[in-house]
Amino acid sequence: MKSTAIAVLAVGIAAVLAGCGSNPGHHQVVPGTFVRVGGPAPGSPFPLPGTITARSATGRTFTAAAGRDGRFKLSLPLGDYHVTGRSPLMQSGQMTCAATAKLHVSRGKPARPITVVCSIP
Repeated sequence: MKSTAIAVLAVGIAAVLAGCGSNPGHHQVVPGTFVRVGGPAPGSPFPLPGTITARSATGRTFTAAAGRDGRFKLSLPLGDYHVTGRSPLMQSGQMTCAATAKLHVSRGKPARPITVVCSIP
């Protein structure tokens, strides 16, 4: 009886551990740039530091830091994302800037790099 209970417990623990994530799911690292565009001529893109946020359709969020060169990398599971950014150089971090396109992460196909843009007149 005692050995049966131990065996059942061991099987239960193994099932829980298998479901918990020795394989946390497929992720891709998506590179990107965060820039300011517009302003006086020539209006060339200017890299921005800040925080990048990717929000999935279910509301789950993932963040990455953009360095002074505007570059960042997001590690994301499969899905569709709306990507935004905030920089302390844009309205003291109160301005929300958006990616130029929605981001789609799928298995077997590398996600294309994404650009988050803050537009100024």
